[in-house]
Amino acid sequence: MNRRYEIRMETDDERAPGQLLLVIRDGKVIRSESDHGEPEDNLFYRDWAWVKPALEEAYRLGVEDGRSGEETFQPKGPSFVVGLLKRKDGCVLAVSRRNRPHDLGLPGGTIEARDFNPFVALIREVKEETDVDVTSACYAFSRVDETTDGKVAWTFLVEGWSGEPKQVEDGVTVQWVRPGRLLEEGCTFREYNRALFEHLGILEDEEERESTNAYYKEEGRLYNADPNCDHDIEEQWSGVKCRKCPGWYCA
Repeated sequence: MNRRYEIRMETDDERAPGQLLLVIRDGKVIRSESDHGEPEDNLFYRDWAWVKPALEEAYRLGVEDGRSGEETFQPKGPSFVVGLLKRKDGCVLAVSRRNRPHDLGLPGGTIEARDFNPFVALIREVKEETDVDVTSACYAFSRVDETTDGKVAWTFLVEGWSGEPKQVEDGVTVQWVRPGRLLEEGCTFREYNRALFEHLGILEDEEERESTNAYYKEEGRLYNADPNCDHDIEEQWSGVKCRKCPGWYCA
């Protein structure tokens, strides 16, 4: 039994001989239960003699279970946070590794002791890296892999933000890119990003987008289109239009 913990049975007081159960940690009573009552009000007193050994045994088993799982246990709480900011055109906000402009990933970083919770850490990290203020976000994904040193990383889907992204830190670029750009060979976190995008269905959306673009790139599909434009098609209630040139088609 750990000496920091003690479970003690005492007599309540002389007036009422009911039992008093004390749970003590480091000399401080953290739980007190009593069968206290005035003699004329009590028809009987409970026998709590079994409680003390039961609690001690439960504590002993808990300590054993904790020790047996030390090598394989992974904390549920995250060590890192990641923010996914996605525009209506499907582009995501990306930041580069310092002095490695082609190694792109999502904004985020380590949860620090000053962060009250993961959401606060997300707000701080996105602001520090992109100057964007996160106003609302929801938990979307978590994963443990070699790129996170075996620790848990949480991704938040950022639903609301204000401000225009810009470079804040020296050697760290900030830009909007297609999701596939974060899956390229030179990106450190490409496997994490791939798992995230698959989980959220973003890769399926990208495949559908590419198929749609290929269809409307055929000659004559769009009216008033620039023949040299690499069309990026946006669907609307009445048809489609190109985001890059005046081209349009009404269904």
